[in-house]
Amino acid sequence: YVRRRNRALSPTDSPEEPYNKPANLKRGRTRGNPVLNPHSLTLISHNTYWFQGMPSRWGEERTESHADVVAALISFYRELEPDFLCLQEVPSPETCDKVAVELGMRGHYAQGGGRPAYGGALLWRAHDGVFDDLTHTRVRDERIFERICLVLRAKVNGEPLVIANLHLSSNRFAPDCCGGRTRLNELEALFRACSPPDIVAGDFNARPDSAEYVAMIERGYVDCGSLLSANRCQANERIDYIWVREDSAVRAEDVAGIPDRPFTLAGKSSVDLSDHPVVGARLTW
Repeated sequence: YVRRRNRALSPTDSPEEPYNKPANLKRGRTRGNPVLNPHSLTLISHNTYWFQGMPSRWGEERTESHADVVAALISFYRELEPDFLCLQEVPSPETCDKVAVELGMRGHYAQGGGRPAYGGALLWRAHDGVFDDLTHTRVRDERIFERICLVLRAKVNGEPLVIANLHLSSNRFAPDCCGGRTRLNELEALFRACSPPDIVAGDFNARPDSAEYVAMIERGYVDCGSLLSANRCQANERIDYIWVREDSAVRAEDVAGIPDRPFTLAGKSSVDLSDHPVVGARLTW
C-alpha cells in the first residue's frame, strides 16, 4: 500500500467511564479502555450487503442501511464478542458509528475508491492503533482500488499486529464480466505498498479454485476463516476469507460459541441478514 493518510489513535476518555455508554461519539472512538485477553482474540469479517437484508428490505437493492437489519446484525456480532471487526459494503460513516457504539469498539469508515458506494469499516478494541485508508493507492495505470483497502496497525499487549481489510473488485463492473486480472492487480498493489500484514481479511470475490486464492498461498498465507452463519454457502463457493501469514507469531483457531439461531431477520424467515456469511477466527499467540 501507499500510505495516504495516517491517524494515530489514543483514548482521551477517563478509564473510569464505562465504554458501553457512549455520549457525543466522535467518528472512530468509543469511551473507556477495554482490556484484551493477552493470548486470545476474535476477528470477524463480514460483507454486510449495505445492512439492507437479502432480499432487500427496501424492495430493491439500495446502498442504504435498513434499521431492522442494522439492529439484527449488531445483535449477531455481539454474540460473537469480536475484538476486531472487518466490514465490507458499509453504506455510511453513521452506520459505522452506530455499530461501534453498540459493540463498545472504536471504528473507522472509508468510502469506496473507484466505486464510492462500496465503503467499508474497521473496528477494534485495542488501546492503540494507526488506521490507514489506502483505498486510493494506484493499482495499475491511473486506477485505484475499486472498493476498499484498509489497514490497522494495532498493538496488543505491546506486540504489533497488522490487519488488512480488503474488498476486491467483482465481475459486476469488469469488462466481459471477468475481473480476475483486476483482483490480482489489487493484491499486487497491497503487497507492493506495504510489508505483508499479519492478517488479510475480507471479500475477495474469488473462489478457492481461483488464481487469487493461489496467489495468497504463494505469498505464505493460510486460509483460516470459519463460516459462522447459516447462509447456505458451500465450501467451494466461498469468496470471503481470513488469511493469516504463515511466518507470523499469530495463529488461528476455530471460533467457539457460534450463535445458535438462524441468520435471518426476526419474524422474516425469508430475509437473510446479508447475502454473505460471517467469517471468523480466534487468534492466539
